[in-house]
Amino acid sequence: MKYRYLVLLTVLSVGLFSCQTPPKPQIYNVQLHTMDNQQINLCNFKIYEKNFHVESAAFRARWRQSLELVTLPFDEILSARKIGRFITRVKFKDGSEDDFTEFFVDAYNLKGWSEYGSFDINATLVRGLVFVDKDGNPLGGKEDSYVPPIINPPDIEDRFITFDGDIISGELQSKQFKIRTAYGTLILAGDLIQEILIDREAEVLQQVVKMKNGDIVSGFLEPPQVKMIISDDQVVTLDVDQLSRIRFGRPVTHEEDEER
Repeated sequence: MKYRYLVLLTVLSVGLFSCQTPPKPQIYNVQLHTMDNQQINLCNFKIYEKNFHVESAAFRARWRQSLELVTLPFDEILSARKIGRFITRVKFKDGSEDDFTEFFVDAYNLKGWSEYGSFDINATLVRGLVFVDKDGNPLGGKEDSYVPPIINPPDIEDRFITFDGDIISGELQSKQFKIRTAYGTLILAGDLIQEILIDREAEVLQQVVKMKNGDIVSGFLEPPQVKMIISDDQVVTLDVDQLSRIRFGRPVTHEEDEER
């Protein structure tokens, strides 16, 4: 009889011990693609949230449509890749896709183990990641394993300087400009122009075109609107009377330097 109680007590002890044992943490494996176009294979992938000094298995991002702050657990994600300077496209395990801002941000470090040992990188240096199984196969199939390389940003860019003093940087959409002068209409190639000034001291608002060879042409832009492609392929259109000048092919610089 006492042996029966002993067996029952042993079974109960094992059951109680198993209830107190925490579940084994999930191990995540990823292909991590850096901004300098390297691929690094990591196991035991985690996020280190620098603001809170904790490790996490979820991204905090803002949904692009409303800028609502959301939590995106690893368990829901197949891949994430940057498609613009601020936009990251996330593909989920349910087959859906959505765009988010503030996904790869400075508040995170991405951590894991590579074939060379411990690995730690700031999230802003990452252009994409793909979750994979223990054999390195993308969880969503081969179509999710491609993260396009980042095209290096231009060393020069065009500038709108508005009448209010704001500076908008990007690439002028038109490669040539039509100027109606007192002697006829000229078509000028954009790569020959240094800048266009809007002359507000004249009785009639006109434009002064400064060429790179030192020539100056005065007249009126036709049409009187100028378009510029800015980040994420957005197009900004401004009337010339909203501008004080247009600068062509300026070195990438800070706004405070541009104002000088």
